[in-house]
Amino acid sequence: MLTGIGCCFAAAGAIGSVLGLWQLLGWTLAGGVPVVAEVWRHAGLTGDFFVAFFRWLPAVLGVGVVLHVLVAWLGIGLIARRAWAWRGAFAFAGLWAAATLGGWLLAGYALRDLAAVDPAWALAAHGAEVIAGEVAVLGVVLGAALALFLLQPAVRAQFRPGS
Repeated sequence: MLTGIGCCFAAAGAIGSVLGLWQLLGWTLAGGVPVVAEVWRHAGLTGDFFVAFFRWLPAVLGVGVVLHVLVAWLGIGLIARRAWAWRGAFAFAGLWAAATLGGWLLAGYALRDLAAVDPAWALAAHGAEVIAGEVAVLGVVLGAALALFLLQPAVRAQFRPGS
């Protein structure tokens, strides 16, 4: 099971970093980045977040590439049973759950604002808020499951001390 988790981390990290680099290369070759539609500039807090996301998109992708490379490296460390990888995977589980919860709180706040600003968007905002809640529960459960798995004595015993 631990090898499977390591392989998933390595594959997801490699694929994510390659796709991010591919997107950045495409923008570099095309000479520009996407531009947000004007309608989002007047959509309250959600629109402000959307505009800021597009403004910072190249930097967000750059950080995403670096994080995906680290996840791939973590996966390789798990496969090789390095002690630092156990600690890294445990930290990753906590960060994953915390980031998921933080994203859900931020999304819920922005979506409630969108529903208040424009009643025509209220139903869609409520639906998106429900889906965001379901994704948050899944993310927190996955983070907790990974942490509980890593705490098992049989799993901890597989890592070489001092590596």
